[in-house]
Amino acid sequence: MLNKKTKQIQDMAEEKGTQAGEIHDLKDMLDVKERKVNILQKKIENLQEQLRDKEKQMSSLKERVKSLQADTTNTDTALTTLEEALAEKERTIERLKEQRDRDEREKQEETDNYKKDMKDLKEKVSVLQADLTEKETTLLDLKEHASSLASAGLKKDSRLKTLEIALEQKKEECLKCESQLKKAYEATIEARANPEINDRFQQIEKEVAQYREESTKAQAEVDRLLEILKEMENEKNDKDKKIAELER
Repeated sequence: MLNKKTKQIQDMAEEKGTQAGEIHDLKDMLDVKERKVNILQKKIENLQEQLRDKEKQMSSLKERVKSLQADTTNTDTALTTLEEALAEKERTIERLKEQRDRDEREKQEETDNYKKDMKDLKEKVSVLQADLTEKETTLLDLKEHASSLASAGLKKDSRLKTLEIALEQKKEECLKCESQLKKAYEATIEARANPEINDRFQQIEKEVAQYREESTKAQAEVDRLLEILKEMENEKNDKDKKIAELER
């Protein structure tokens, strides 16, 4: 279960890095599109300014044509020249209008693409934020689990010390009983004839056997708890490392 959670954390961290890179790339693309739209806008403004200038020139030429038409002293050649110049100006104005229309269409297309990209980016950011929130929740759960393991380890350690103290007490009692048994055994030959002493001897033998059994059980429990404590400590260390890696 721990390995599976660790693998999930690593996968989430890698996916988080990948998604952050994708967001950065999308933002760069949007910046490029925005600059292109601004350039087109300036170009359109310049064309509009040129168009206004040409229209002013055209109005001026029209006024001159009218003036020349009213003036009978001007020749037909001058009038023809002015009319040709006026026609050329009109063609130039028409070309400028067409260029302006093309630029406006291109600007509109870029603007629409920009809005679409912005919408897609916002949706992706929303998904990434939800995913990040889920990962943060998972990290908090892991921290709580690690804290729980540490607390359980302290309890096991306290229990272990209690058992070690009890084991030492049992060992001392066992040694004491063995000493009593040795003394009683030495007096066995003399005491066999005495029923009371013989009963006491048998009672001591039972107590020694009982203490030995309890001592063996206590030692086994201590060994078992030591092994559990070691496993919990290893698990806690692994989780601490994973949490530290995620927090970097």
